[in-house]
Amino acid sequence: MHLEKGRRYAVKMEYAQGGIGTKLIWIPVSENPSAEAIAAAKAADVVVAVVGITSQLEGEEMKVDVPGFKGGDRTSLDLPKEEEELLEALKTSGKPVVLC
Repeated sequence: MHLEKGRRYAVKMEYAQGGIGTKLIWIPVSENPSAEAIAAAKAADVVVAVVGITSQLEGEEMKVDVPGFKGGDRTSLDLPKEEEELLEALKTSGKPVVLC
């Protein structure tokens, strides 16, 4: 989902088991998992990581120079390297990680 600063988006979160509060924090993927993402994970009860590819990586006859993709097609079912590194960094928070 592409998010733009200053624009509102409808998000539906469902939560059970009587928690006091829930907060959704959006942090874009970067080449180096940020200290901010790890700090947010450490402050959370659980991390919900929404990862995967976008149409900027996979499409008909695209010229994408990213490991795991060739000519707009996937050559591997692995997540992009940056996302794998982010998940590894989030794991170090010691909090449960839910992967979507």
